[in-house]
Amino acid sequence: LPDKPSIAVLPFDNMSGDPEQEYFADGMTEDIITELSRYPNLFVIARNSS
Repeated sequence: LPDKPSIAVLPFDNMSGDPEQEYFADGMTEDIITELSRYPNLFVIARNSS
């Protein structure tokens, strides 16, 4: 790991009971990862690594 703070974003669960809403949970996770990746002093661990 690099010599800077690291963070892993875990996937959200679709608790709506509607499988068609799964994209929303996935999208929220991806958006958070994307926004955190904009900080050069923060290492974001890939979603599939956690």
